[in-house]
Amino acid sequence: MIPVMSTIVRSGLAVVALAISAWFGLAWHQAQQTGKAAALIGDVRLSPAQARRARAVLSAAGTLNPDLTVEILRGQLAVDQGDYRSALRILGSVTAREPLDLTAWAELGVAAVKAGERRVLAVAGHHIAILIPRVK
Repeated sequence: MIPVMSTIVRSGLAVVALAISAWFGLAWHQAQQTGKAAALIGDVRLSPAQARRARAVLSAAGTLNPDLTVEILRGQLAVDQGDYRSALRILGSVTAREPLDLTAWAELGVAAVKAGERRVLAVAGHHIAILIPRVK
């Protein structure tokens, strides 16, 4: 009876180890894809082909990824492509979920400027002012 129990326990541990390894592998892949997307989305306007590539990379990075960096990058990409309404929606969602994310507020401010949304810009500016620590 004990050897059978030992085999069951070992098999169970092996399955758990494989699941954990797969989870870490997925996290590594997502981090790599997020890095690629961040490198693609920069200060230079992307061509339509580059934008499609960035969307594909962000899609791969977002699989089961709770990190909101992917969403911030999606918002930046929307701004880059002139889709300011989508950018405001995406970045507004990020700031609602993570109200202490300074990067998200700053990107929302950029999107608001480009979209001509003064009210959103005022709200973003207010939050940025609160989140930046005062230096004495």
